[in-house]
Amino acid sequence: MRGVELPYESNITLERFWYLAGELLYTKLYYDTSRGRYFTKRFRKPQEKEDTVEDVGADVGADVGADVDDMGEDPCSEDIDPCSEEEINTLLVSYLTLVSNYCDQLADSGKDPRFFQKVSKFILNYENYKRNKIFCIRKMLSLLTYAVDSNAKNMSLNAASLDTDLQEDVVNTIETNEKFIRTIGWIFYTNYKAVGEEFLDILNKYSGIEAICKVLHNYYMVSRNVKEGDPFASNYFNYIELLYQICKQCELEPEQLNAMSTKFLKYLLSKLKVSTEEEDPANYMKFKLLLILNEQFMVQQYSNSAESTTNRLFDTLMSSNVYFCNFAETLILNFNRETNPTVQILMLKMLYVIFTTSKTCHSIYLNDLKVIVDIIIRELCNLSLSKDVPLINTYLRVLYPMLLFSNLKGHCYKVDSMRDILTYLLTTEQTNEVTQRLAQRCLKLDIFKEIEVSPTKIGPISFPSPIVIANSLCQGIRSLPASLPGSPLRNHHSAPPPPPPPPAPPHPRHWSSADIGQTDPKIPVQMVTRVSSSSSSQISVISETDDYLQPPPRRTRGMSTGSAMSLDSSNGGKRRPAPPPPPRRRIQSSSNLSLSRAKAD
Repeated sequence: MRGVELPYESNITLERFWYLAGELLYTKLYYDTSRGRYFTKRFRKPQEKEDTVEDVGADVGADVGADVDDMGEDPCSEDIDPCSEEEINTLLVSYLTLVSNYCDQLADSGKDPRFFQKVSKFILNYENYKRNKIFCIRKMLSLLTYAVDSNAKNMSLNAASLDTDLQEDVVNTIETNEKFIRTIGWIFYTNYKAVGEEFLDILNKYSGIEAICKVLHNYYMVSRNVKEGDPFASNYFNYIELLYQICKQCELEPEQLNAMSTKFLKYLLSKLKVSTEEEDPANYMKFKLLLILNEQFMVQQYSNSAESTTNRLFDTLMSSNVYFCNFAETLILNFNRETNPTVQILMLKMLYVIFTTSKTCHSIYLNDLKVIVDIIIRELCNLSLSKDVPLINTYLRVLYPMLLFSNLKGHCYKVDSMRDILTYLLTTEQTNEVTQRLAQRCLKLDIFKEIEVSPTKIGPISFPSPIVIANSLCQGIRSLPASLPGSPLRNHHSAPPPPPPPPAPPHPRHWSSADIGQTDPKIPVQMVTRVSSSSSSQISVISETDDYLQPPPRRTRGMSTGSAMSLDSSNGGKRRPAPPPPPRRRIQSSSNLSLSRAKAD
């Protein structure tokens, strides 16, 4: 790395730091050919905060220009001259070095985000940075790769074989690299907040995803020997946020997913705490990154071009009971609180994988399953049939395997409520065909069938009957089925028809990426496809065998044509139509969602 040599000042103040930063970026050395000597020219520094870079934190204080201009300088009225790529390269490296040298002193050992927010805005408002933005981003990506590779080599050394001075040099090098990583992370994060998807596109185009994955693996490497806490979390929070936003915006290529370290995934799961977003925003961002990486692995696993892709995140989740229980508890806790449709769908997709995998479909406790049922009923009642169709369909796709495979099977919990809302979705005119098909598929499950009550013996009729029954016929009556009104009477000469053979019980798929493409056609397979939208890039989960389960037709309980008599046959044994669901609450519309690809505020 090349840069301007700046003498280190041990007792630097904040005012002195901003003076050095201004001198570095807003002064330029020229050579006067007529006089044969060099002279320095100072240019005008920004006086007000520019609208192009938004404030990323609260109470940042005075704008950067005021901090710099209070040095007693008399700035020139001219704007800064354009510089070449070689010059901006030198200035950028020198500025990063300046910030890294003094960030611990001026930012409370690097824990004060306001300092990093201001130094990030200062370089982003620099005109020559704007003119060479792509070059500067590529340069910082290469610096990240250099720092990570340097750390990997230093941490692979055997400390016992090094003398004291060499050990100290290794530690200092790692600490310097960590400061560079933290500073560049803040500049990237502030740049993303300023321009949004434009910055993410640049990262994606110039191997920024691979670089971020390497940085996150370095996060695991420097933190693996820490027994308590997560002291390096603040250095890498911005990279976790950036990777989440990139995954939300686009579908990653297989080689980009392969760059994600399994060791980092294990570390992320091991450090995940059961908490809400309000309690610990950094922890919740880790949780959201795990959710969206699961979606990315699902997309790759079911795409035609990735036959051997495995869901390494879910495999890692299943490798440890501690990982799974901790993650599931966090999932259910936040599933009841989340209102962002994008995150809701990511949670539902994780639940779908859990309920359709044989090793995990019985791993959720019954009480937690009941909580999930309550949430699904509540959301299906509240969501709009015109604006929230994708989210409704996702709830229905998760409800089906949950009722079929989980520990909820055999427990008639909220059956009437579920039947009412499913019947409403099936019969209302506002429902589209896909929602009707998904609701009908759920209603075909055994849990929603009418309960058959075993026959009971009856004695002599003790009340006047308008029906005259012969004595010989009364003696032949053995029993009367206690079912819905309209059931036919049978005499002792007619044997009941044999029951139809029960269907083969379905079973969840066994998780094995090697079986993709060779799966039993009777097992439900989810094909994940990407659809385009005018507003966003979206994903749709389409069940290839939604109707793979074909239960026998329901037997009619009404009187047959040749029956001579019956008890009360009013209503013909039909159920009354389901009442409409309760009034819907107004929530954020998800009309632009298609299962997982949605724009979040």
